[in-house]
Amino acid sequence: MKKILLFFIIFFASSIILFSQVDSSLKKQTLHGVVKNEKNKPIQNATVIVEGEQKGVVTDSLGYFKIDARPNAVLIINADGYESLLKEVNSKELVQAVLAKTKSQDDNSGSSEILKQQTLSNSFQDFGRMENGTIYHGSSLPVIHQNEETKGSRYFFKDWVRGTVINDKGETVSDEYCLFNYDKISHALLVTKDKKSMIQVNYSDVQSFTLKDQGGEYVFSKNPLINGKDFFIQLVKPRGKYSLYKSVKTNFVKSDYRSDGLVESGKNYDEYVDENDYYIVSASWDKYKTVDLKKKSIKEALQDDKDKVNSYFSQHKDDFINESFLIGLINSLNQ
Repeated sequence: MKKILLFFIIFFASSIILFSQVDSSLKKQTLHGVVKNEKNKPIQNATVIVEGEQKGVVTDSLGYFKIDARPNAVLIINADGYESLLKEVNSKELVQAVLAKTKSQDDNSGSSEILKQQTLSNSFQDFGRMENGTIYHGSSLPVIHQNEETKGSRYFFKDWVRGTVINDKGETVSDEYCLFNYDKISHALLVTKDKKSMIQVNYSDVQSFTLKDQGGEYVFSKNPLINGKDFFIQLVKPRGKYSLYKSVKTNFVKSDYRSDGLVESGKNYDEYVDENDYYIVSASWDKYKTVDLKKKSIKEALQDDKDKVNSYFSQHKDDFINESFLIGLINSLNQ
């Protein structure tokens, strides 16, 4: 009897140890890694995602990243201008990934083989043929959820949003299953259907597009009068005497922290910094006027309606001169 009892005690103890080992092997661990090119130089803004998952991270200015993954996971690493890489993780040691330059690139496409440009019509057709869970043309979801050390974002929205597109022929192109975002660095419209793959739509195939989130509706359109390479947000549509546009540009600023042990300077984090420019267009002008969110700049740009502008400033003398103020002023002049 004692032998039987001893056997069960040993059996259950062994089972608990084995179960705990199996359970721990399935738990995620924080992996640290670095992405470099063939010349051993760090690659910043490379995307790193775990195969089979949607969220990922981007590398910092030194090429470093950290990500939670289960043992023996496979990392999908992409960067503009480089071949995508599948990297299997076998230990907690530093993950070192070396990316090779793409063999063929189209200088006119504005993207590498990793981020494939498609015509607008082909984009929706290709998504219709795409199988769930596959990675289309090696492309991957743009990393909306980036490293916590990095401030700001290169994307206009924090997540994918609904929208409609007007093509170059003035036709509305929409798909209830498609989601969108806007890349503020490459000034490109991005489309996804499964949040696991995406397509960058060819600029020449789009006349305008409207994107919606909980914060409101945003209309992006071309304006050849300003320039022929960017989309501009319509703050006041061209229905009256004046229309108002905003350009959104984002620059990636690396950390510049310095310390000699006594004096510290600079920032210890990477950051995406937005720069907004405002443009006023009038039906009676043959050019646009750039305006700053300052009283003097606004009055100089709208000298044709000097009295109305002065009256508006007088009525709103306690208001901050910001974007909402400028929109209100233009709308009042259009009445």
